[in-house]
Amino acid sequence: MAYRNKTYVAFHYGERGNVKSGDKSYYHLMEAWAEKDDFEFYNAHDINNIMETSNDDTIRRSLSERLDNTKVMVFIMLTISIILWKQVMTIQLGGAFQSV
Repeated sequence: MAYRNKTYVAFHYGERGNVKSGDKSYYHLMEAWAEKDDFEFYNAHDINNIMETSNDDTIRRSLSERLDNTKVMVFIMLTISIILWKQVMTIQLGGAFQSV
C-alpha cells in the first residue's frame, strides 16, 4: 500500500503548441509558491513523467500510481468545462463519482 502524502493537481494543460492555453500557468504558480514560501506541496506529478506521446496504457498506469499516493486533490477549473471535469472524475474514481 502506498504512503498517501501527495497532492494531485488536476488541470487543463492546454492545446499542444499554444503556450497561453489551459490552466498550466496556475499549476506552475503553485509550484513556485512551494519553492519560495512556507507552502508545503508534495506534488504527485513528481512521482513519474507522462509525455504527450505516451500511449493510453502508460498514461493510465502512471495516473493510477500518482492517485495511489494522493492524500489531497486540487482542481484548477478556469478553462475546463464542468462536464469534462465530471467525466474525468467518473473515470478516475471507477464510476463512483456523482455530482449534486
